[in-house]
Amino acid sequence: MADYSILYSRSKTFPDLLKSTIAAEKPAVTASFVHDSVAENTLKDPDDYLFNAPATLKRKRPRATPLNEDQQEEKVQRRREEKSRRQAERKKKAEEQNTAMNDVNQEGELHYGTTSPSPPPESTRVQLTGGKYQFSESEREYLSRYVRFLLERDHLISNTAISHKLFSKVRLTFADLV
Repeated sequence: MADYSILYSRSKTFPDLLKSTIAAEKPAVTASFVHDSVAENTLKDPDDYLFNAPATLKRKRPRATPLNEDQQEEKVQRRREEKSRRQAERKKKAEEQNTAMNDVNQEGELHYGTTSPSPPPESTRVQLTGGKYQFSESEREYLSRYVRFLLERDHLISNTAISHKLFSKVRLTFADLV
């Protein structure tokens, strides 16, 4: 069994090692004890290099003192007020975002907010021979605005999801043609 325990005070395990060393009734010394003993080629007195007893070790977090009823009531009231304040801030921020979505951005493009753009009127449709239709400029503009609207609502939307939404929108809009 060892005669000395050489510890490092900044180690995570230091408090436990110090307690176990004291429980084993062995001296817990610093690394300086070894360095100085080797430098002088003689065993130094370990009393000059001892660590303090564990009673001097501080807890990382002090224990909370019990609160009386008034203090508990006050603490609960403060938490409720803080929660309602945060909720009001979130609501205000959401309202600001909604109004900002309907404003014009720096490039002069209109943001559509929570409603999707309206499709072009039927009068803009160009029918080709064989009963097929060609997309008009207004329909192309509408599709572009609708895709932009979808991306503003969800910037992570996939191309497949955009295609499905366009298909369902076109199918609902032009259902009377079929």
